[in-house]
Amino acid sequence: MISMSVSPDAPGAVETVQGLRHFAARVLNAQDDFSELTDRALTEVLTAAVRLYSQRAADRELPDPLLRGHVTASDVGPMCLRMLRAVDLELFELTMWGGLGRTSDEIRNEAR
Repeated sequence: MISMSVSPDAPGAVETVQGLRHFAARVLNAQDDFSELTDRALTEVLTAAVRLYSQRAADRELPDPLLRGHVTASDVGPMCLRMLRAVDLELFELTMWGGLGRTSDEIRNEAR
């Protein structure tokens, strides 16, 4: 279990969000090697981001989860495979899940 939680109304929440955005900018601009960031901390940040994105996406239309031009297929492919393994989800199941509630025409049009 992750020991840190921040309510949006908690004192310092705005500073936390600003800190995360600053951290993201440093990573995207390759301004640091982040050797001080532990593997566990990186896993916690990624887990929180995935959960938050998923919760918001359930309520409304969101932009793509990744900034185009900042990651490559070589970055995303291995990460996706590890994420699928972490939740014991097969690629076939993911493909089926992606088609739930949509007609075959909608799926074909989305692929274009």
